[in-house]
Amino acid sequence: MNWSDAHSLMLDLESCFKRIQRERMQDVPILNPKLQVKAIDFLMFQQAWLGILITPWFMNILYFRDDEQGLGSKITHTFPAGQIEFIVAFEEALGFYQSCSLYSPMFAFADQLSAEQTAIAAMRELVQISSTPEISRRDLLRGRFSKRP
Repeated sequence: MNWSDAHSLMLDLESCFKRIQRERMQDVPILNPKLQVKAIDFLMFQQAWLGILITPWFMNILYFRDDEQGLGSKITHTFPAGQIEFIVAFEEALGFYQSCSLYSPMFAFADQLSAEQTAIAAMRELVQISSTPEISRRDLLRGRFSKRP
């Protein structure tokens, strides 16, 4: 499937995995009842959609590329944070995608906010997005740890 923007991809992901939770995961004991399905920080990266999906049973990095590989195949991609191995998955509502598990089960998270903060931090680390301003070597040596106007 091709999405024109991150928002529509995230809505489709959330809808698909909420349905999976209702239909396939209903009585599975690994669900953390304090968590809900939420797509986090999807962005276009190396001509593919990349982001993190939180569910009550897992937190995974998802990677949507146009090139199809066999279901269950393992594929390694290189990111600024290093090499990450993904497994090819398929859902009728989404098509083929690649998935890398960060957490499963999700009982380490006391609430939705802590799961979302972890996902945001993981995504930033994966693609090296920093909220800290860059500091020149000269400023660092002079003890200036923030940019001045």
